Amino acid sequence: MKLLSHLLFSVWAIERSAADANLKLLVNILKGYDYKPIEANNNNNVLFMNASGQVVSARGWDLEDIQPGTVAIVNLTDVIYKYSMMCGPAGMITVARTLTQLDRNENVVGIILNIDSPGGEGSAARLMFETISSINKPVIAYVSDLCASAGMYIASACDHIVANNKLARVGSIGTYVTIADYTKALEMEGIKIKDIYADQSTEKNQDYLKAVEYMNSDGKAGSIDSIKALVNRFNAEFLADVENGRGNLLKNDSWKTGKMFFADEAAEIGLIDSIDTLDNVVNKFFK
Repeated sequence: MKLLSHLLFSVWAIERSAADANLKLLVNILKGYDYKPIEANNNNNVLFMNASGQVVSARGWDLEDIQPGTVAIVNLTDVIYKYSMMCGPAGMITVARTLTQLDRNENVVGIILNIDSPGGEGSAARLMFETISSINKPVIAYVSDLCASAGMYIASACDHIVANNKLARVGSIGTYVTIADYTKALEMEGIKIKDIYADQSTEKNQDYLKAVEYMNSDGKAGSIDSIKALVNRFNAEFLADVENGRGNLLKNDSWKTGKMFFADEAAEIGLIDSIDTLDNVVNKFFK
């Protein structure tokens, strides 16, 4: 199951409370319920506004119908995944494709990412960071109350980051991996598993197996060193990208520990630029 492999073995940049909310999904998958990724149409996730602040298109839009002088508002208001989920949010592959199409459209004067997300999959955030960095049109990240972890990774690639109020929460810039051992659960279902490795495959899956052993022995055996190295490598890239994205605006390193900030605190250290309304942000494209 692709989703199971992503939930368990991806490097995550997400608030723990949001990750725990998906625990039931993980348990159901382990019990045999399948959730398959699909390539969703992201068109229903984009709003178009004109200079008067009027929504001119919201559902089933066609690029050819976009009028001159239009701002596109792309919603990222869920857990961030690389692939689109059935009955779930559009994946970042789909969103990135949409951003590229909007960038190429002469009638679009700018793009706003409306972010209200606890974060998500690290590879998805990196894909969006690279896509936004390559876009020629101005892109503003608008924080609608929550922009954590992978959400901040994405926002840091934008030209400006604006929060909707001083109590909006931003930060949680850090990474982790979840390791799960479900052999006992399978045995209770009457399923026993034995992996047979090729003679030369002496290092295959050892990172995972040693980490499970470490977990089951309360740290008395096995090792999590390789998993730590993986997380640390990705975390270093995460921090470097945020630092490059925000440039000289960052006042100190307090944001590097995974701490969450209120928007007014984040503005003081340069993690975001300002606090304002969405209407005012839209109007900035027409001044």
